[in-house]
Amino acid sequence: MVIEARTISFRNEEIDAITLPAPRWSSKVNGTKHGDWKPYREAHESAEKRGADLAFLIHDYAIVDGDRAMPVVLDDDGTAWVAAEEEGGVTSITLNILREGLEAAGIPVHFGRLNERLVARAAEVIAIGSGIGACRVLSLDDEMLGEGVTLTKRCQALLDMHYQDEATWFDVRSAL
Repeated sequence: MVIEARTISFRNEEIDAITLPAPRWSSKVNGTKHGDWKPYREAHESAEKRGADLAFLIHDYAIVDGDRAMPVVLDDDGTAWVAAEEEGGVTSITLNILREGLEAAGIPVHFGRLNERLVARAAEVIAIGSGIGACRVLSLDDEMLGEGVTLTKRCQALLDMHYQDEATWFDVRSAL
């Protein structure tokens, strides 16, 4: 067995995103992390070729996932929305870390349909993930999004606290 250490670095920056069709699998597989990463890698490559930082994946006129991060939409009423599993949304470890802290700060988190109307009226759209942290999405397909920063800053602070907590980490070398 080979174990290799790597540094965790978060982008925690403002990014631009594009939309691409979401890969689809059987109903038993959709909405799960199942190891077929090729469509996600290709979506990321397409985003980079078009000068964007991230691709949001669309099915039936709604955002269901991101190429390597979960989209979160802060509605103009202060409610955070993520794609529901039945919409194709994938369970997120990062969201699980953030959810309690967001709700304690008065930002309820709901699962549902991230349709065009919700995104268009959003106060803020962010992308969260273990590889990027919490990034505010400035534009989607060259259309500017909400100008809020409340959700972004709260998520960045919560993740920073989480990753600085020694109880978060497990030394895999001790398990060998």
